[in-house]
Amino acid sequence: MGRLWLTVLLGLGLTASAAGQQLSPRADTAFWCEAAIYWLLDNEMLTNTEDLGPILESYFATELEEADKLKLSDDQVNAMQASYQDEIAVQLPDFVRSRDPAALRHDINACLKGE
Repeated sequence: MGRLWLTVLLGLGLTASAAGQQLSPRADTAFWCEAAIYWLLDNEMLTNTEDLGPILESYFATELEEADKLKLSDDQVNAMQASYQDEIAVQLPDFVRSRDPAALRHDINACLKGE
């Protein structure tokens, strides 16, 4: 797992540095939370999904704003999204098994509230 984590982190760093800048903490959270929510939806782990539309739209708007600010291409944004999805594919199953919040880089409950 350590090697995969390093690969994900390097991928994020390389993608963000391609524009010569790094993601803001707000954008990092938006990318992570969006990927986490979609993972939970895809794995049918959410029962109340009524309020997720506006939350996901907010995360997406933050991502677009950051991409515009950093002048990232669509390919760079897609690569970043894929890196976050890879990270989530490791962290969330670990969290589901262990229920240990330390398995996650961000607070999943805050993500689900749009915080």
